[in-house]
Amino acid sequence: MSAADELILEVESLVAGGASSELTDANPILAAVEIFDPVAGTWTPTGSMSVPRYFHCATTLYDGSVLVTGGIPYAATLGPVIDAHSLATAERWDPTTGQWHAAAPMPFGRSRHQALGWQSTVVVLGGADEQSLESAFTHTMYFDPATDTWTALAPMSSGRFNFAAVALTTGQLLVASGNGQLEGLVTDSEVLTEVV
Repeated sequence: MSAADELILEVESLVAGGASSELTDANPILAAVEIFDPVAGTWTPTGSMSVPRYFHCATTLYDGSVLVTGGIPYAATLGPVIDAHSLATAERWDPTTGQWHAAAPMPFGRSRHQALGWQSTVVVLGGADEQSLESAFTHTMYFDPATDTWTALAPMSSGRFNFAAVALTTGQLLVASGNGQLEGLVTDSEVLTEVV
């Protein structure tokens, strides 16, 4: 699978959604979720997401739950497009029940973004609208799981998608490279200082 988000849960990995590199009717985008135990070498199904997702992000929260944000629910090559935009929805996986529950939606849809666990929140950065990869978002925000709310942060100076992001020990976030407007390459990096 490519573009399935994988998270490390202690020694196990959660793999949520994604698709094969060959999107066909026989190989659709998935809502399925599985946990891999590297000690036993086994895969165990857990609750599926409410919608299939591809080019989404999954982030482990402080309580062991997982927040999935954005992505696309369809393959553009498969028949009529029902939702021509990236998803604004978010879902939260409960490790005690193995089930997904709706979280507050983001202000607008995005895919190919980054989402980082930060203190007790999730910071979501950049991305694009899958209908037209001609735009790259500068928008950043954070999700507070305690209140189920999204709050805007200062935007990045360059819009980008398919980029790298990492939390620094200085309390800042570093974003680098990626694709920008009209799918051109973004070769700069920036340090975001206004973080929760």
